[in-house]
Amino acid sequence: MGEIGLDRREYLFDIMYWELVLILRGYSHRHREEWSMTRWMTWNLMSAQAGKEGMQSAGLFKITDLIKFPWEKPVPIVPKEVQDELQAEMKAINENLKKNQKS
Repeated sequence: MGEIGLDRREYLFDIMYWELVLILRGYSHRHREEWSMTRWMTWNLMSAQAGKEGMQSAGLFKITDLIKFPWEKPVPIVPKEVQDELQAEMKAINENLKKNQKS
């Protein structure tokens, strides 16, 4: 877990599942700006080389046609029943982890 900054023991025994989910989500958010800048630079380089007509003939009309990142896609709304089920599963996982830590 070197990139995130967790040692192996902390990852395996000390951290709760929901905490790990938040850490991983934060880690992915940290790199969004870099990916957006990379896409913007690629778009401009391609535009300079191919021109407007070349870009359009390749089906590239706007920058998101080049690549659309997962965070730019609409997030589906999860029904309340599914949310409750997932929360119950997470609670069971965390309780199981706590039991295993005590023994």
